[in-house]
Amino acid sequence: MRIGKYIYMCLAALALVACSKGGPAEGERAFTEYQKKALAAFSGVWLDHTYSNLSEAESAYLLPDPDRLEFGALYQAEKEFYTEDYIRGPELAFVACGEVVYVDCSYGDPVATSCYFYVTPEADALYLYQKETEKLFKGGPLEFKAADRFKWSLTTKGYAHDFRKK
Repeated sequence: MRIGKYIYMCLAALALVACSKGGPAEGERAFTEYQKKALAAFSGVWLDHTYSNLSEAESAYLLPDPDRLEFGALYQAEKEFYTEDYIRGPELAFVACGEVVYVDCSYGDPVATSCYFYVTPEADALYLYQKETEKLFKGGPLEFKAADRFKWSLTTKGYAHDFRKK
C-alpha cells in the first residue's frame, strides 16, 4: 500500500513539473495583454521627430539628426535583475522586457548606449536601464498614438518626444 502511494505521489509530482515547463522560468513574469501589444510594436528603429531635423518646425534644418531607439531582443516574459546586498541578500533592482540601443545624436557624434527596457504592465511608461551599470538611464510616461508612433516624456516638465517607426 505504501509503495502504491509513493508511486502515485511521484507521478503527480512529475505531471506538475511537465505542465509547468510552458510558463515563465524562475525569475521571470508573464506579460500582460497591454505589454504584449506594446512589445509587438517595439521592433526595428524608431526616430525622435520632435527635437531633430525631422520635426515640422521651419528651422528644423538647424536641428541635429534624430535620436533613435534600435530595438533588439524581446524576452518571452519579464526578466528580473537583482543586486546583491551583503546584509539583506539579493534585492530586485529592475525588471526588463527586452533589449534596446538608445542613440543620442544631440551633441554631434552619435552616442550609442546599450540598454534593457521595461514597459509597465499598463503600457503607460517606458524605462531604459543601462546594461553596463544596470542603473536607470531614461524613463517616463508613454502614450501610443498608433502601432508606429508613440509619445515618450523624458523630463519632469512633461515635454513629450514624438517617436515614429522608421
